[in-house]
Amino acid sequence: MKLSLIHLTVLKKNLKKLALILLGIGAFYAVVCTPLYHVTNSDILFRDGVASLVVDYVMDITNFLFYWISFAFLLYVGITLGKTTLFRPFLIVIGGAVIFRYFASLIAGYLINGIPTKWSVWREDLLYLAIDVLLDAAQITVAFLLIYRRSQQMSGSSKYFPVTKPEDRQNPVVMTAALLAAIPSVIHLITRVIYDIWEGYIPQDGGDLLWMILGYASELLGFVAGFFVIILVINHLYMKAKAMQIAYDEAKNSILNPNTEKKSEQE
Repeated sequence: MKLSLIHLTVLKKNLKKLALILLGIGAFYAVVCTPLYHVTNSDILFRDGVASLVVDYVMDITNFLFYWISFAFLLYVGITLGKTTLFRPFLIVIGGAVIFRYFASLIAGYLINGIPTKWSVWREDLLYLAIDVLLDAAQITVAFLLIYRRSQQMSGSSKYFPVTKPEDRQNPVVMTAALLAAIPSVIHLITRVIYDIWEGYIPQDGGDLLWMILGYASELLGFVAGFFVIILVINHLYMKAKAMQIAYDEAKNSILNPNTEKKSEQE
């Protein structure tokens, strides 16, 4: 499939936009979230207070945004183009942003707590970093395979755009967006369950039970938020591309276009 000039332009703009957004999220995570996390968890005045809880939620939201936006751009490529090779530059950008985010966060932590002098500390930190990168890679791979399998059904069909009925289960774009939003939420839910079991966390009173229920309910809220973010992003990308296509067609048919003038003379 040979891409037209307008398709290539849109592709390059979206690739650049994705890179800037993901690097911005990574920088925010490293420069803002990581220092606040270390400060609130190292000070007994903040460790069990509201500040620590707020920082945790901000970090979770930042992580989710990284996944939701990455998945949305991949979904848009699959819907509009559906060619395997066109996923490659987007996957490279996402992979690079994943590595940047965790390395930048590790460095920010060292700037707050000091650079370790023992290899054992370095080795443990790098091990955790590798695990984080691999977990992200696994989620992105699952998202890519899901999008690729369903892209043939959606590719080139304008009837699914823009998504105006998020509840429409007959729209494959809606259903794919829901499955993509579920990926990070399910992973986060599993890690929450494992943590509670590992720590042997048992609610001691009604307040503890309420916090536990709210914690698990937030996973459902995260899924719903992710679904709407993905829909909003692909709608935005679609409308931007459509506006560029209209502007391109108008310029091509303009009397100021030399080719238009030659065509008129021939007629």
